[in-house]
Amino acid sequence: MGLLEKQCEPCKGGVPPLKDARIVELLDELNNEEFKGTAYFSASREGNWTVERNNFPTRGNQHYLYRHYVFPDFKQALGLVEVISEKAEEQGHHPDISFGYGYVDVQLWTHKINGLTESDFYMAAKIEDLFQNNGGYVRAMYSTPIKTV
Repeated sequence: MGLLEKQCEPCKGGVPPLKDARIVELLDELNNEEFKGTAYFSASREGNWTVERNNFPTRGNQHYLYRHYVFPDFKQALGLVEVISEKAEEQGHHPDISFGYGYVDVQLWTHKINGLTESDFYMAAKIEDLFQNNGGYVRAMYSTPIKTV
């Protein structure tokens, strides 16, 4: 069973974050590529999921998954955010998302352990599937009426 078919499992805490070797294996599977142990950001990974290290004092020295998506306009970016939010609620696994005109940035990690678990990779695979297969984000960008004040 691939990453896409697996379901996210709620973390109860007390579980250690994934070790670097396992992170590399899962990242390669997520990107359908083999980077021979290059787990962290590199120019060769542009357009793919990367693993980065966060050095913010409030979050500790943790790893997180990161992906930058590009769109031709704001509405399509918003549409992807909408379908990601639906999938996140379904899975009980919620990424940090920022977006604006023509882009969506996604960060994933398991907050209770301040690091990565296999569920983070399962959720990333689901997000990637939504993007790659136009999993409704064009539909979603017109499903929510914009309220005017």
